[in-house]
Amino acid sequence: MTSTSGKVIVFDEIESTQLLAKEYIKQGKSTHGLVIQAKKQIQGEGRLDRRWASPSGGLWMSTILQKKIPLKYFQGFSVRIGLAISESLEELLQLPFRVKWPNDLFLKNKKVGGILIDLSSQDIFLKHLVLGIGLNVNFNLSSLPEELQKTATTIYNESGKEFSLDKIRDVIITTQRAIVLQFEKGLLPNITTLWKERSVSFDSTVKVRLKEKVIEGIEKGITLNGDLIIQTSEGEEIISVGEIEQVIGFED
Repeated sequence: MTSTSGKVIVFDEIESTQLLAKEYIKQGKSTHGLVIQAKKQIQGEGRLDRRWASPSGGLWMSTILQKKIPLKYFQGFSVRIGLAISESLEELLQLPFRVKWPNDLFLKNKKVGGILIDLSSQDIFLKHLVLGIGLNVNFNLSSLPEELQKTATTIYNESGKEFSLDKIRDVIITTQRAIVLQFEKGLLPNITTLWKERSVSFDSTVKVRLKEKVIEGIEKGITLNGDLIIQTSEGEEIISVGEIEQVIGFED
């Protein structure tokens, strides 16, 4: 069963909002700003082809963006959108949301959500971008696989309250629109200071997984393009592709 409201299509249960959004694009059924939401996903997608546990009570959504915007503006897009969403959620829910590079949302030092981006281009311009967001909202931690329960959390677990998924979704949509509007105008606000305020790992020792190795060092912030700055024993490294897989000092 599906329901449609404006540019939002809500499904009771589907394989993956991200997969369906990409299928809509392939079939020529997509429009700019279309949001596909599922009450439950059977095979939610995460980064690096990981599965994303998506039980009922969470917010699982993908937004299709298709505007002719120079591709260069989308460097570090997941970092920018993650920061903006963490701020919006904190204001709405009055909870201390933080971010972990490149695209995780954290609450009280545990992962509560994530962002996934699939992008295609034509020449030097954006053609399509599918922005997937998964957020653990109104369910107990016990609904997640046991192997995730030490490192993940839910908004319900941390607050003891249930929140309107529609309100959270609409705030996220508004935040997304604001970021895209900045890009359309060629505006790229400096987010390096904001990152230091909202990063769970700033000035902490981290392990960063790259394609073929793991490096350890102190997170010193991000560049203007959203690349990660790590101070290692051998000097400073700028990382554009990878992920912080561990913050030393967090619970294992």
